[in-house]
Amino acid sequence: MVQAREQFENAVAIFHETQNRLGEGMALGNLGIVNAETGRTDLARQNLEEALRLLPAKASIRPRQRAGRGRCSRP
Repeated sequence: MVQAREQFENAVAIFHETQNRLGEGMALGNLGIVNAETGRTDLARQNLEEALRLLPAKASIRPRQRAGRGRCSRP
């Protein structure tokens, strides 16, 4: 989990620097989950509240599906 936390912290910094609010919000959300799972509940709450502030209300967090991908085709 330490490595995951470090990766998400780096991602937050990069997205913040490049003014990518969606990326920063997603990274903060993931960081909040890691912090919650490792008992850092106060920090998790801060991360998740900041993520909610940055993310648009109608943002889709599902990956986009491309035609013919992500589906199992059977004869």
